[in-house]
Amino acid sequence: MSDAPRFHVRELALHERPVTLRLPFRFGVVTLTECPQAFAHARIELPDGRSSWGGAAELMAPKWFDKNLSLSNDDNFAQLRDVLELARAAYLADPSADSAFGHFARISRMRARGRPKDNTPSDTSIQSARRNGSIKSASGPRNLRTM
Repeated sequence: MSDAPRFHVRELALHERPVTLRLPFRFGVVTLTECPQAFAHARIELPDGRSSWGGAAELMAPKWFDKNLSLSNDDNFAQLRDVLELARAAYLADPSADSAFGHFARISRMRARGRPKDNTPSDTSIQSARRNGSIKSASGPRNLRTM
């Protein structure tokens, strides 16, 4: 049994900013000179009512999920934004208190059940999330865009 702290995910904000690389970087079949950087800021709540904020950031590298060469970098960025929004909606909808790994494992199992064979976000799951309001339109200043 794990002694890892259990918590609820109470808030999860997504933002991004444009990044220009100092030198071109070869990432698989793509040479990156610029791409968005995604930020996630989460507030968790412990069973005793205490809460805390934390964050993480990652470059949104094209061809991460979908290796289809006919898709543009912008197409791939849109896919990555959709996946982030789907993950955000799943974490916020999860009523369970669990460890960090427990949350990840449960959300990953739920996602795997609905994932197409090519590991890309499914069009139907994204369209459904847009219809029910789980995916919001991007807004905010260009240099730090709220997703």
